[in-house]
Amino acid sequence: MRQVFAETADGLSQTIADAARSGDHAGYRRGVHQLGSAASALGLGVLFARCTFVEANAASMSADELQAVAQELATLRRMSLSALDQRLRAPEIVRA
Repeated sequence: MRQVFAETADGLSQTIADAARSGDHAGYRRGVHQLGSAASALGLGVLFARCTFVEANAASMSADELQAVAQELATLRRMSLSALDQRLRAPEIVRA
């Protein structure tokens, strides 16, 4: 699941960045929605919450804001993947 998310999220980040550059608010919101949904499925709450906020507010953002937020989401995606990797490597604690 992690690898599928990583590949999908990478493509979505590119879609979001492309939509930001072209001023495609609808495509931007769609990409952000898909990224947020994928993040939610893996329990990546911070990324999901930010995507939800951005999706709700993207229509009122300027082109510069869209691009800045696209970069922020790409960074947050990478950080979320790193956090997920750490959780996956953590030893499982068995409680009796």
